[in-house]
Amino acid sequence: MAKKAIKENPDTQLLEDVTDLVFIEHYMLAFANKHPEYDAEKWLDIIRKTWNKMSDRAQQFALSGSVKLPEPLVPLVKKAVADIKGGIKNGTEKNTWDASRKELES
Repeated sequence: MAKKAIKENPDTQLLEDVTDLVFIEHYMLAFANKHPEYDAEKWLDIIRKTWNKMSDRAQQFALSGSVKLPEPLVPLVKKAVADIKGGIKNGTEKNTWDASRKELES
């Protein structure tokens, strides 16, 4: 399966959805711990890109509680999703990241 026209090919989209959901639930926190040099904006960019590759159905599944979001990164996930949905960017990225980073380090 090629990752071409992801949103147009149902099989490719399903593969992308599964990959992204597994990353979010099982690997994103470990990835965050391996990259302490990433700032809030870098994390928001990673989360937005991941989110945008997912189908609406997978996004709803992720937000429904069916996927365990990594607790320290929940504020950043919520911020990234709000930004994508047209939420107001209020400059809280640094504060959100500082709180997430503190939880990661504990």
